[in-house]
Amino acid sequence: MIYVYSHKQKHLLKLIKICQHVSKYWLEWWLEYHRKMPSTQYGFKKVFSTQENLVKLISSIRMGLPEDKIMIVTFLDIVEAYNYLILNLLYKDLICLGMPPFIVWNILKIFTNRKISLRLHDHNSKHFFTSLGLPQGDILSPLMYILYIEKLETVIP
Repeated sequence: MIYVYSHKQKHLLKLIKICQHVSKYWLEWWLEYHRKMPSTQYGFKKVFSTQENLVKLISSIRMGLPEDKIMIVTFLDIVEAYNYLILNLLYKDLICLGMPPFIVWNILKIFTNRKISLRLHDHNSKHFFTSLGLPQGDILSPLMYILYIEKLETVIP
């Protein structure tokens, strides 16, 4: 299916994308400034990468070997993680972090009542609305998911 957008719609879509980018940068700044970003989070974080986790793991193993220490490592692969995120819980998590309620409400408004359709081969379903999970490919989704699972750090030491 090919969508044809008017000149005004194209500009509106660009404006929405710009607003999402500004929101993402502000959120990252706020989380870092208030030291709310999970300390064990390395992916999707400025100046860090998942390689930081590997270096930390290898260093811990090497330091523990001479002392005959045992290391237990937990790796999680959460299938379809974005699809099952509960927005009400994310809302509570963001408020508990101390984020201004007006900002939290506006962020969650982006993810609520999204218009979607399903595509199977060359056929599209009718459009319907959903408030379940986070959209794949959205610029805010990785950051929101990081904050959603942040409590795992305290449950899994």
